[in-house]
Amino acid sequence: MATKAEWVTTLKAQHPSLTKVVNGVSLTLSTSEYEATIDKWATANVATATRNELKANGGQSADY
Repeated sequence: MATKAEWVTTLKAQHPSLTKVVNGVSLTLSTSEYEATIDKWATANVATATRNELKANGGQSADY
């Protein structure tokens, strides 16, 4: 299972920049917005992987 740091590296490689739409205009995220978004995505990916591994090995998760 990949660590959060590994997910951050993977996500940054897949998404070297991110944009948002404000008033119909596409803007590139600031560095702090970019880092926060990548961190949230990495955290979600680790949580999903952990939950799936737990279920696969006969454990329970909050999803039940």
